[in-house]
Amino acid sequence: MIAKVIATGSTREDRAAWNWGLSLLVGDDLLFDTYGVPAILKRRLNEEGIALSGIRDIVISHDHWDHTNGLWDILLQNRAVRVHVCPHAADALVRTIKDFGGSVRTCGGFQPIRGGVTTTGELPAAFNGNTLFEQSLVLASAAGLVIVTGCAHPGIEDIIEKVRQWSREKIYLVLGGFHLLDAPDSEILRIIDRMKDLGVANVAPTHCTGERATELLRERFGTHFVEIRDGSNVEIPE
Repeated sequence: MIAKVIATGSTREDRAAWNWGLSLLVGDDLLFDTYGVPAILKRRLNEEGIALSGIRDIVISHDHWDHTNGLWDILLQNRAVRVHVCPHAADALVRTIKDFGGSVRTCGGFQPIRGGVTTTGELPAAFNGNTLFEQSLVLASAAGLVIVTGCAHPGIEDIIEKVRQWSREKIYLVLGGFHLLDAPDSEILRIIDRMKDLGVANVAPTHCTGERATELLRERFGTHFVEIRDGSNVEIPE
């Protein structure tokens, strides 16, 4: 199985320009998040030769604009797609998905999306004085589990701990946004040490991880650091 990076905004310049978000294709027809700029998502899907009509499932990690804005153009061309959201997803998001003809599936806890792909279900996070809910994916592989995160608002180490409580398999790779963009070095290093304590073998950070955190992850994981950019293919051992 391949996890392909369709689009990622991951620098401060991207953030300032609102060219921000994340979208990954898992296998041939499962899209994880839909980026923040619909035109860029459509262009990148076209560049990769991915037909909107061929997407069967879309998993929305959480209902922030930079993970949902590309959804509507897809639904306009593919109303057969299943959209997997957190139970606490905004009513407006769920209502609009249905208005566009998509079917909605809520993911409250660890449950399969399809063979080899499981959602963590929603996990809570404090955000701007409120509670935000976010889900991640867990992919089965011959080398161990692969955790795919959108922004990791609940805390990347907390997500990994939840996965470790759910399964005793080792963590082969953590891929996605780690939400360390504004964290000080001391906090980043603490989290890196915790990830290593939890047995994370490889990391592939992008999006809201932040450039400084990415640099420190590269230093600490060495050859087990995976560089991520638009079009990157991350091989999931089968």
